[in-house]
Amino acid sequence: MSDYIDISILGDKALQRRLANMDVNLQKKFVRQAINRAMLPVKNKAQALAPVDTGRLRSSIKRRSRTRRGISRAQVITGTRAELGIPVGSTGYYPAAIEYGTRKQPARSFMRKALTDLRGHVLKKTGELIDGYIRKSR
Repeated sequence: MSDYIDISILGDKALQRRLANMDVNLQKKFVRQAINRAMLPVKNKAQALAPVDTGRLRSSIKRRSRTRRGISRAQVITGTRAELGIPVGSTGYYPAAIEYGTRKQPARSFMRKALTDLRGHVLKKTGELIDGYIRKSR
């Protein structure tokens, strides 16, 4: 199961009307920028909660935003196998083992905990940022 925040539940009807009256490309730009900036505290908290052995996991955590089929998304992700120094041909991916646990090791959910703890903040901040972008564009 993937943990995510559905921004469509913002519920601010006035904000939705103002966005609807704008050019589609400008709407996409504002929403993409807002959700990407709003996810920064989640990235920072995930980095703070990540266990440290070599420090590669903590330093590999980053934000990524993309728009596909008109839906803008921002993610906080861990690095690739190469970035984490996982040997080619190995079958394990240790960030997943840490996040979800294994038979021998209990889960230490640093990514999900960061998102869960800051969900309300991300929703509020996204709305505020979109509103600010709209006001600046006038």
